[in-house]
Amino acid sequence: SKIQGDWGEYQLERILEQVGLVEGIHFSKQSTQRDEAGRLFRPDFLIYLPDDKVLIIDSKVSITAYDRMTQCEDTAEIERERRAHATSVSAHIKGLSKKDYAQLYGKSPDYTLMFMPVEASWMALGEHLLPLQEEALKQNVLLVSTSTVIATLRTISYVWQQEEQKANIQKIAERGSKLYHQIALFLEEFGK
Repeated sequence: SKIQGDWGEYQLERILEQVGLVEGIHFSKQSTQRDEAGRLFRPDFLIYLPDDKVLIIDSKVSITAYDRMTQCEDTAEIERERRAHATSVSAHIKGLSKKDYAQLYGKSPDYTLMFMPVEASWMALGEHLLPLQEEALKQNVLLVSTSTVIATLRTISYVWQQEEQKANIQKIAERGSKLYHQIALFLEEFGK
């Protein structure tokens, strides 16, 4: 489980970097936070958003039943393992929901992203996927696969690019204003 978890976190970190987000500026990993009762929490990744908001992403690798499912040849066995896989994902949803990261980080959205790094295991949920997504949303968890997390993170990267451009434009405007005032003072003095 630990090796699978570490691998899932590594996959997510690679995606964060591939979309142009920088650790320490746009995200942090394994940040530690205590709640009011003193309990320690450590989400996999905090994604910083403008206005000091954060988005929490926790990687959950749920592949044991999925792996057994891929080894089955009998349809009944496949479906039994698919249900076991869905039950495992559901348990991860419940566990993540109980952590209530949104409450812990006051300026975070009301939900936590649960990243499933093995796209095939996401797809293998089949008819269980939609009910699991609905269950997750009711518990303030949003299930994301590799493809959906890439789209989400690219959007966040674009937002940061826009924020940085806005800041640069502001600096240019301020410098232009200072230059204008200096030229005006010079011309005023020169005209005397």
